[in-house]
Amino acid sequence: MVVLLGVFLAVDVLILAAGGRYLRVLGELAAEKGDFGGSDFEPFESSGAEFAAADEDYSFYGNLSVQLLPVVALAFLFWFFRTRINGEVFTPDGHRRGRLWTVGAWVTPIVNLWFPRQIAGDIWKASSPPGSRVSYVVVNAWWGMWVATNLFGVVGSSQMRGAEGFGELRAAVRTLFLSDLLDAAAAVLAIVFVWRLTALQHVRINTLTNTRHTLPEPA
Repeated sequence: MVVLLGVFLAVDVLILAAGGRYLRVLGELAAEKGDFGGSDFEPFESSGAEFAAADEDYSFYGNLSVQLLPVVALAFLFWFFRTRINGEVFTPDGHRRGRLWTVGAWVTPIVNLWFPRQIAGDIWKASSPPGSRVSYVVVNAWWGMWVATNLFGVVGSSQMRGAEGFGELRAAVRTLFLSDLLDAAAAVLAIVFVWRLTALQHVRINTLTNTRHTLPEPA
């Protein structure tokens, strides 16, 4: 899981590099031709080889991310579901949502803004050492970044579809660049979340195993 998230993070970095170049080219074109490329604005494709190359690179890495996302998402959901099952073993009554919500919460509109965070928090708490003070900093930071990148992504995509000039296109790419930056941060935090939760569960599993081995056999 960590490896897949690392690959996704690497693609995010490539998108950021391509997006930075795209913003520079758009800025130069806006300065040269104006935000709308003159009174008779021509299609973006006729704006020069450098623009075409920057646009192609940005689109390529964006499409690569879109194609990679389902693979990472399915692997994450499988891992997440397994951690929920483990969490129920550690603390059977410590979960606010039913097991099916572990997957369903991600694809159900509206509730997908907070149900996955609740489920992740419950698993995190159930996996922590009994009686310890539980910190949700990692969970909250990861979830906050994930929600933010999706919100900025929706806004940026809407701006992109309605862009009619270099200025509007640059504004759209700037919003998407921020979304990609937050996505990279979310990927880093997801790696930390996966690594820490996996480690917590390994400790709990080992503790339970050792405890069972030390219990006396029933008469």
